[in-house]
Amino acid sequence: MKIAQVFYGYGGGGAPNVALTLTEEIKKQGHDVDVILINVPYDNLIHKKCDLKLKQLRVNQIFLNRKQDTFGFKAFFRLLKILKNNQYDVVNSHLFIPDLFVALSQKLFRYKFKHVVTVHNSVRYHPKVLVNFLFNKTTFVRCSAAIKELAAKQKEFVVPNAINFDLYKPTKTFKKLNLKQELGLDDNATLIISVGNLRLQKNQKAGIDMINELKNNYKESNFHYLICGLGQEEANLKHYAHKLGVNKNIHFMGLREDIPDLLNNTDIFINCSMWEGLPLAVIEAFVSGIPTILSPINEHKIISKQIFKNFISKDLNGNSFALSVMELNKQEKLSHQEIFDKRSMFLNFYSLNSFINSYQRIYEIK
Repeated sequence: MKIAQVFYGYGGGGAPNVALTLTEEIKKQGHDVDVILINVPYDNLIHKKCDLKLKQLRVNQIFLNRKQDTFGFKAFFRLLKILKNNQYDVVNSHLFIPDLFVALSQKLFRYKFKHVVTVHNSVRYHPKVLVNFLFNKTTFVRCSAAIKELAAKQKEFVVPNAINFDLYKPTKTFKKLNLKQELGLDDNATLIISVGNLRLQKNQKAGIDMINELKNNYKESNFHYLICGLGQEEANLKHYAHKLGVNKNIHFMGLREDIPDLLNNTDIFINCSMWEGLPLAVIEAFVSGIPTILSPINEHKIISKQIFKNFISKDLNGNSFALSVMELNKQEKLSHQEIFDKRSMFLNFYSLNSFINSYQRIYEIK
């Protein structure tokens, strides 16, 4: 089969990671795979790393150069030409503008490829009128059972996102990071980490409130919050931390390539999101063996029912997360390996083999 994966770009986050995993693994199965990137290339280390890796795999990369926060008419017309010339069997798109561009192309010019849309969030971003008209020939794949059916014309599927366990399991030899020394902290500091783009959905503000609660209400000043990611909320979050007077306990780590090493060298993982699809960062944390505290959204509850050393906070606010931290601190401290061993049997659902086999079957359905 000739397959195209269409997404915004290599900017970090769940959707591009899913698209890249599909690209790499489907290519290994012997299929011809192209990557079509809607946006102007991002100037970051992740882009450079992904670009190099795909070149080594001999995956053709096509850049449409849409500017962010625009519709991108020039990019759309470039895509029309590419789809016409390449005659793909399957085009798999990720997130709304890529989904829209591909569906419009198929509708306007009656291209014969199979359009597969991976739905990455529980907050609906495909309006019903478009599902009924523009996406009427589209196959929707929801990345979590927590995402409601779209009532699409074609059969819908649920395929949970997956990761390469070997990159995160504590059996791997990880790089020893001197984080406490690097951040100027004493050896008794407890490092709390989150991983995700800095936007309102991810609710890192609750993590800052958590540190404020721990410091001022519980008189615990040796907890430090490491925020991994970039995004439009960064300046606001920094200002908020200064306003509360906890900026010395908040550390903005930027966009990191060494997330497996960071998870192995920190003490608690949190995800404060207000909504998700199936959060890959949480699955990575489960596999790493780090204790986890998650916001009380359905997307988290579904994937964590039987996960050892996992807490669901009572609310989305910092006080609830601080309470969970204190409850976790009362428990016996176990190594990441000991925690992973108790979780492992419940994580097979998110294995790479199951994920790839499911997508391959969907691609092959006529």
